[in-house]
Amino acid sequence: MLNRIKRLITNLFQIGRFRMYSKTDHVPIIYEIARGKAKSGHLDNYLELGIALGACFNKVAPLAKKSFAVDTNPDSIKCIKADNCESFLCDTDSFFKGLGANNPIHFDLIFIDANHQKEFVEKDFYNSYDRLAPDGLIIMHDSYPPNESYTKPELCGNGWKVFDIHIEEHFEAVRLPFYFGLTIIRKPDTSHFEGWK
Repeated sequence: MLNRIKRLITNLFQIGRFRMYSKTDHVPIIYEIARGKAKSGHLDNYLELGIALGACFNKVAPLAKKSFAVDTNPDSIKCIKADNCESFLCDTDSFFKGLGANNPIHFDLIFIDANHQKEFVEKDFYNSYDRLAPDGLIIMHDSYPPNESYTKPELCGNGWKVFDIHIEEHFEAVRLPFYFGLTIIRKPDTSHFEGWK
């Protein structure tokens, strides 16, 4: 009977919403999005805010012509393996301020997985959106905690609330309810369709 219960619990955690995800299960999805942008010739600049151990950055960065990594942890910066990378050991606000108004750089893909507190996620989103190229994408991680216990600061925090308050109503976006939540925001390029009938 105990073995049967163990099998049942194991099966519950392997299906749908009961499955417990690892903190890197989202990487293949982000990689495929980046690969699609690269294949279509739309991945010149990739930016990742909060690189942790580099699982996502080291997979996605080689697809871009140039990549940028931002983290406050020196050990995270040491995990970078991409040759086409500029790394910044600083907080995300300092990174964006350091770009300055005269720097014309825009990013085709931005992955946000830095500080998970609402006020920081909100700043990261708006700073990123200002630097997003037309038809560029922002992907935000930890935007759909599986349950209340995942709203602790070291997990998803309360940054997921930014989607409900700001993003859902005002931007072209979708929030995927798995892998702790992936929110994808696109900056439309309406000029692409100009002159079409």
